[in-house]
Amino acid sequence: MDFYIVGLGNMGQKYLKCFLNNYKDLLKGVVVRRQEQGEEIKTKYNVPYFTSLEDIDKSDNSAVIISTPSETHFEFGRKALELDFHCLIEKPICPDFGSAKFLLEEAQKRRLKLMGGHTERLNPTFMTLRGALSQIGELYQLKVERSSPYPPHTPKVGVARDLLIHDLDLMIKIKGQTPKWVYASKQQKNHPNGEDGISALYQWEDKFEANLTSNWLSSTKTRDYQVIGSQGQIKADFLEQKASLFLVGPHFEQERIQQDLEISQQDALTVLIQSFLKSDFKDTEKWAEENVLALALLEKTLLSAELGEKLGL
Repeated sequence: MDFYIVGLGNMGQKYLKCFLNNYKDLLKGVVVRRQEQGEEIKTKYNVPYFTSLEDIDKSDNSAVIISTPSETHFEFGRKALELDFHCLIEKPICPDFGSAKFLLEEAQKRRLKLMGGHTERLNPTFMTLRGALSQIGELYQLKVERSSPYPPHTPKVGVARDLLIHDLDLMIKIKGQTPKWVYASKQQKNHPNGEDGISALYQWEDKFEANLTSNWLSSTKTRDYQVIGSQGQIKADFLEQKASLFLVGPHFEQERIQQDLEISQQDALTVLIQSFLKSDFKDTEKWAEENVLALALLEKTLLSAELGEKLGL
């Protein structure tokens, strides 16, 4: 498969570095709007550049990695699919559910691979946590805190679209079903146009609950997960790359086993590209469907926070 990176901002540079270090033979070019930036990449890395997708003389098995600003994902994604490119689009696939659903349906119609760049689901700590879920019995609760100081440059979107979207995607991977309802609240302290703090409670038909909190109000970064089940719990710190398993005795006797789980160190971006390469159409279709579901949940969460009401899903 041939790859072309569209956009060389922060994430585009990371993709470029990943390809140069691991998949240089697969990288056939970059797509940039400024010719001087393209010339710089060509001179420095010997990588061809193009100023539009239409300029590419693609093969029958070509893919684009779209790492442009999120508000342009739909524009570039639709054009790439029309030109029969497979698409790996940096998260979120689109800023809104309707646009993401359109891209998914277009990829399905053309039988092209489509994946969102949700690298957190390939975070080694999360993969270890998910692999240990079967040891804690029936799942009861998920608690997540993802907090950071306010960004040095005010983001174009609120914290829900920037941070909460990660945990909605991971929540889907943990539970594997759609919640029954959501009740959310938000805070706006520093961001001029959007929320910089949001908390949301989700409940499923079987009474499983997930409590997710994301904010830019903290003085320190936090990425903590806790999953509670009938036979124990798992605690994970994504920043420290640590996860521990706690098992309890019958009839809720005091905890009798604590096990620090082994976490393999691997680069999530490298694994993401590997997954895109190895996955067939059905695998990527399921991945994209989950990404689109996360956007649908995000929009209902924001509406619940705006209305101050519990909403069905």
